[in-house]
Amino acid sequence: MNVLLYCIGTIVVATVVEEIIYREIIFRDLMSVSSLPFAILVSSLLFAVSHGNFIQFIYTFWMGGLFALLLYMENSVLYSIIAHAGFNLTAGVLFFLHEISIYWAAGGAILSIVLISLSVRQVILLNASPLKKGDANELLY
Repeated sequence: MNVLLYCIGTIVVATVVEEIIYREIIFRDLMSVSSLPFAILVSSLLFAVSHGNFIQFIYTFWMGGLFALLLYMENSVLYSIIAHAGFNLTAGVLFFLHEISIYWAAGGAILSIVLISLSVRQVILLNASPLKKGDANELLY
């Protein structure tokens, strides 16, 4: 597989399309009629099922929940797009470096889950501070 096509297709196009569908549309619609846990659960389940195989289901369900939580905490799909692209990049690099093995890609996915989970934890901690929701970027300047 051409690495450039993979990068454009998986890291850019698929990431943006999936985040718009599963977070911006489905998650936000569910939030308007239900609770946060229900919206996270259902949107994550749909996201995981859409990937079509059991190995991906396991980690995409968890990642979908983290991406939905990022959207909820920051009120911007940009954060979940960045996290999702980072996840796909990590899994893709391991996939290509280890002779196209889904198991190495799954290992990269698990590493990405840990790193993104820690990032989401930081977002939650920043939002628990006296800063208003969405002001986390001001800490960087």
